[in-house]
Amino acid sequence: MRRRKPGVSESTSGRQDASLRSPPHMKSTSRAEPTKASLLGTRKGFVLAVFVLACGRGLSAAFNIIHDCDETYNYWEPLHYLLYGKGFQTWEYSPEFALRSYLYIIIHYVFAKPLSMMGIVVGGSTKLGVFYGMRCLFGLVSALTEGYLVYALGKSKRAPEGWATLCFLATSGGMFISSTSFLPGTFSMYFFTVATAGVLLGNRNALVIASCAASVILGWSVTAIAAVPYAVWVLATGNFGKSLSVAVVSAGSMLLGTFVFDSYFYGKYALSLYSFLSYNVFGSGDSALYGVENSTYYFRNGLNTLNVLLPLSLVAPLLLVLRLCFSNSKRAAGNFFAACSPQWLWILAITLLPHKEERFLYVVYPQIILAAAYTVVQVGNIVAQVAGKHQDLLRSGVFAGALAVTTALSASRVGALLWNYDANLKIYLGLSNPAETPQPCVVCVGSEWYEFPSSFFVPQNCEMNFVKSDFDGVLPAQFDSALGGTRYGASYLNDRNEAHDLQFMSDESKCTYLVSLKYDGELLPKKQDERLWVENKWETARELPYVQSASSPALYRALYIPFVSAKKLVYNYYVLYRSKT
Repeated sequence: MRRRKPGVSESTSGRQDASLRSPPHMKSTSRAEPTKASLLGTRKGFVLAVFVLACGRGLSAAFNIIHDCDETYNYWEPLHYLLYGKGFQTWEYSPEFALRSYLYIIIHYVFAKPLSMMGIVVGGSTKLGVFYGMRCLFGLVSALTEGYLVYALGKSKRAPEGWATLCFLATSGGMFISSTSFLPGTFSMYFFTVATAGVLLGNRNALVIASCAASVILGWSVTAIAAVPYAVWVLATGNFGKSLSVAVVSAGSMLLGTFVFDSYFYGKYALSLYSFLSYNVFGSGDSALYGVENSTYYFRNGLNTLNVLLPLSLVAPLLLVLRLCFSNSKRAAGNFFAACSPQWLWILAITLLPHKEERFLYVVYPQIILAAAYTVVQVGNIVAQVAGKHQDLLRSGVFAGALAVTTALSASRVGALLWNYDANLKIYLGLSNPAETPQPCVVCVGSEWYEFPSSFFVPQNCEMNFVKSDFDGVLPAQFDSALGGTRYGASYLNDRNEAHDLQFMSDESKCTYLVSLKYDGELLPKKQDERLWVENKWETARELPYVQSASSPALYRALYIPFVSAKKLVYNYYVLYRSKT
């Protein structure tokens, strides 16, 4: 289901400069003299980095919205079904197509099941306790992997880049959005971050191989493209026989696990990795059915979420090549170049694909930030060397200026997302408390089906159903335990994105609640079927403002500007209606 929301800091003599005492103070000291810069390469430094990052990831776990309906229907819904026996099944999970890996879901189920047994209550619902508990787990894993990257920078005597990377990661709007998303792209991001750290440390070939294998086989198979530079690095720096054995064992065991779990849950011999590649890469399917974008898409969306960090990262290759040519320590410089390189190949590859989604870029967010940090450090060095005096102050000034700009823009971007587009999450949160929602009940949704956050927001004794609307594509079906559950797919599920009458609720009069948008004061958009609207049948239970993208200026939709955005934006209302009958 697819529907989107509208280096080494070196002195002139070529020696490595580990000269940062703390992020705001870039002060040179002798290499032989222990400094606070070396903190990042210690256990204490690792703990510090993880703590700083975990604070931001915790905020993301609590407040981040769901940015893509794929996250809801392809991942949260199958997990909900395995936990509670109810959930939506997309065509990709139909045994006829078997495009999605159940091993990926089971990895998360292992943690979600104990959470469900603990009975943690959030908003009056134990199911929400599982939802937000899993998000906290995602945030912790992200903080640990990013902290390991920062540790690797400190350990490899790249403290200036380490401090800059830590600060940019902690304040990045892109990392706020991606780090707690239940998506294979985010899962792959975690493992690529670990692989990047392994490359920086220079003697972690087995870790790099296993991490890339996990990203590709357990996460998202297309990320094999991004793994190519690391494969070249392993071949160039490691023992071929040992590297091959690690690759065979790690990839083989993961493929075997995927085959076993897919075959069990689909009820036939199946390997989702092969099915996925066959559909998306080898031409048996057509991902362009779900929308195409032009070649500027990722640059435009990258500027939205990563702001100045994206163009700074694109400058890094030139600086890295120059450093590689003139560095006295070519191996260290080469490791750093290799560590940053997957992003450029990945961005080129996904730009060439006609179907584009912002979440495809998540995979290399940490590498983009790492390269941007390198650029900032090098620009600070260049400015300091050209000036010839007040060098430490100038380095600190360049870093502080870059951090201030990216932090302000990131805060503005996250603020815009939460201010403009969180109404649907709040509406469904109002339904989630069983004590306040009469049960049993039937929650109905039409054109806003793609905004449904997941069945974790619906009480266990209530049902979620689709009613006819202006949407003319295929919708998910409910997993049917009586017919085999994951081993059965509804007859109308198809890979041509064609709607069928069976995907809609047959008796719409049974709807207890209706979730919809008010357009210009009316209940439903003009194109949407209005059979449900009967005067005096519905009363408003709750309504919240929601930005009308088509009528609002792009700048104010993308960024939140206090005291200005509210005046420039046009709002609809996201409404929860309750039946009077």
